[in-house]
Amino acid sequence: MKKIFNHMWQSYTFFIILVAVIGLFIFYLGDYFALSRMTIVQVTPSQLSSAMDNDDFFSKFRYDTVVFDGLVTSVYKYGNTQVAGIYTNTKFKLNCQITLNQVAVGRTYHFMSEAYRASRQTNGVLLHNCMSF
Repeated sequence: MKKIFNHMWQSYTFFIILVAVIGLFIFYLGDYFALSRMTIVQVTPSQLSSAMDNDDFFSKFRYDTVVFDGLVTSVYKYGNTQVAGIYTNTKFKLNCQITLNQVAVGRTYHFMSEAYRASRQTNGVLLHNCMSF
């Protein structure tokens, strides 16, 4: 009986180690795939809002960190953050949720955000965790 128990225990141990190794390998492949495709792209606010309006925002910018200059047209508080409305020449709006720094209406700032974190809104796109500088 003891032999059978030891054999089962060794089988389970081998199985757990095998699953852990396969999991680490899959994690490494996913990490490599994600990082190898990430780029920094200079865009305009109108390109971002237009892409969301045309339903191809995520196919164009999914792996990108977008960098753009934008004129702040509105600012409102949302919890501990500010949401800045950025001027576009399209019908869709562009909003940036800013966690650091403060922005003021009427000024132009450089913005940076990871596009995959964006949210579609009824009339525009919201970029989360925007950085202004």
